[in-house]
Amino acid sequence: MGARPNPRAFTLTELLITIVIIALLIAILLPALHRARDGVRTARELAGANQLVVAYTAYANDFDHVLVGVLPDQWVTPQPPHGITRMTARDEHGRTLHPRTAQRYAYRLLDYMTSGPEGLILDRDMLSEFLERPDDPLSVNGRQFAIAQHTTFGINGDYLGGAYLKTHEEPRRHQQRFGHIWLKRISDARDASKLIVFGSAWATDEQIDPPSPGDPAERRPGHYFLHGPYDYRGNVIGYADPRLPWEPDTFPPHVYGFNDLRHNNTAVTAMLDGHAQRLGLPLGERSELRDMRFWAPYADSPEYAPRPRPAQPERPGPDGPIWVN
Repeated sequence: MGARPNPRAFTLTELLITIVIIALLIAILLPALHRARDGVRTARELAGANQLVVAYTAYANDFDHVLVGVLPDQWVTPQPPHGITRMTARDEHGRTLHPRTAQRYAYRLLDYMTSGPEGLILDRDMLSEFLERPDDPLSVNGRQFAIAQHTTFGINGDYLGGAYLKTHEEPRRHQQRFGHIWLKRISDARDASKLIVFGSAWATDEQIDPPSPGDPAERRPGHYFLHGPYDYRGNVIGYADPRLPWEPDTFPPHVYGFNDLRHNNTAVTAMLDGHAQRLGLPLGERSELRDMRFWAPYADSPEYAPRPRPAQPERPGPDGPIWVN
């Protein structure tokens, strides 16, 4: 007699139907899982932005309400003839930092953050990588510079605190040329709820090994500085154009002022009044991130840009000619 078929076995059709059902369930659940994971990351970054701006205001309260900025070279580098620096910054062990590290805001706020470096860099994998670098506060190849360079949030240094990193101009000289465009103290703000202090930032890591020709440097979810649509000298930044799409794989970080829309095409921002929110760059629209009134404390229009005053006769000064107003 022939063998009877096993009534308990799956037929090929039943097996295929089961596989299709499982695949459909996975297809339905995976986007939800991704959204949940992204939601957790966004919530964590919003909380981190809140903590950072609390440290920012605490620092200001200890220094006559003067805001943290990105310092010019001559403020952190020993100057002749006496080798005196105007300001210094130290790491968590009290050691003097390399001038380029001291320029950045990270280690001036570190004493006001209970979470330590974890509050400056929220990406745990990137922070772990940086902590494996040499413990050398006086080198740009050490962990200290990497942490200061790639903080999760960039600072609006052009207009808050008075940063003149690129030209190394003293705030007084810049003010003589462009007028008073930057906020020195919190109490001077007209509407602190609409001034961006920090925002999600990104850049590339070129500090250890320069990339090979044709190879891009590694992308990092963090950078110490942010630019609004127009910088402190009135230069236009690429994303000021509403027609520019958010395509970080096509355009380099500086085109977007180092703003990173990593949260479903929005960036987490911390405002001067202490609250955090998400802002985006919708195509074809002048959103808050493109509105200079959210960047510059004395902006009177979304397209505000600093303009130099008409040239006046000069008089000699200790560091060269001085504009006369």
